[in-house]
Amino acid sequence: MGHGGFSPYPYIAVVVAVIVVNIFLLVRFLIKASKWGAAPRDDKEISPK
Repeated sequence: MGHGGFSPYPYIAVVVAVIVVNIFLLVRFLIKASKWGAAPRDDKEISPK
């Protein structure tokens, strides 16, 4: 394993990074969508103010 200079770890790191970025973008999209679609009373319930 790992003979010949091949290591799977760089590829695993790239895959994990892509997944994390996709999750981050999806979360941002959902937050924006929920802000756009939320009623004022929902904002008051979510935020402590």
